[in-house]
Amino acid sequence: MSPPTVVIPAVRQPWTYSQPYPLPAPRKSGKPITTIVLTSILLLCAGIVAIATITNNRNRSNDAGYAGYSNSPNPDPESTGTQPGDPRAVAKLADNPLHRDTPLPTIRCDLPRWQSNPEAAAEFFRAALPCVNAAWEPVMRAAGLPFTPPTLKFDYESGCTRGTSGNKSAFYCGRDKSLHMPFAGLETQTWGNESGAYLSIFAHEYGHHIQALSGIAAASHKAEYEAGEGTAGAQEVARRHELQADCFAGMFFAATLGKGIDQTMVNSAIKIRGDRGDNPRGPRDHGSSRNRKAWTNQGVSKNNASQCNTWAANEDAVG
Repeated sequence: MSPPTVVIPAVRQPWTYSQPYPLPAPRKSGKPITTIVLTSILLLCAGIVAIATITNNRNRSNDAGYAGYSNSPNPDPESTGTQPGDPRAVAKLADNPLHRDTPLPTIRCDLPRWQSNPEAAAEFFRAALPCVNAAWEPVMRAAGLPFTPPTLKFDYESGCTRGTSGNKSAFYCGRDKSLHMPFAGLETQTWGNESGAYLSIFAHEYGHHIQALSGIAAASHKAEYEAGEGTAGAQEVARRHELQADCFAGMFFAATLGKGIDQTMVNSAIKIRGDRGDNPRGPRDHGSSRNRKAWTNQGVSKNNASQCNTWAANEDAVG
């Protein structure tokens, strides 16, 4: 059965902000000083447990451990561009300039044969990076947005995390614009030599880089923060964020199909998203299997940034 078609209605703006990070200061509680001191001591004692719990929740195994974007806020998008007239990020969601009627150009991408070992995997992703850069740079420029390639790394050390072998996930860190593809997180025992699955993971995380450069990530983080961590509203924001990265990944496959990327790889890319939906018993912060597959297919079939505007989609399309 083919994946359901995602229908995007007229653009609405559920979360649009003119001010990016830094986050506003916490409100004063007005509690007596004794209460504040005791509360602080309790929080300090529980800190390690709380941090471990948050990290575990954001890197759910039902998404194969691919963390998407980090919990840490992205840099202030208004700081992008060092000279007058330089392109600057725009901290908006549904009406972000990225959502123009713009496809990725056709790109030739010749990749080495996938082999499930760290050295060969690193070679594969290094070869893929110039392809994705070449596909997205003209789209960003056309939208009047800044573009810089991400740094590609194969470990867990970043400005957003403290490296740990227990965090088995590929992820993007907006703080230092780094894309991390550690071999331990790729589930090679599951995907074998299906190179399209690994390229899908890579293209999805690169999609988060595009969200960070455009200002979408900063606006998304702000919306999630204001909704309240763990609330239904915050989880919906997170799903829209992740599903857009799925759609952006699909766009890259469309741009390279027949130019080094074949249909078998596309099929694997769509399949891995369908197999990595939210666990109904856990946080719903990435999207259902149905919708992850549908948005990836949307990117493949439409190859247009305007068709990946998850911020303007109906709620049932981002559940």
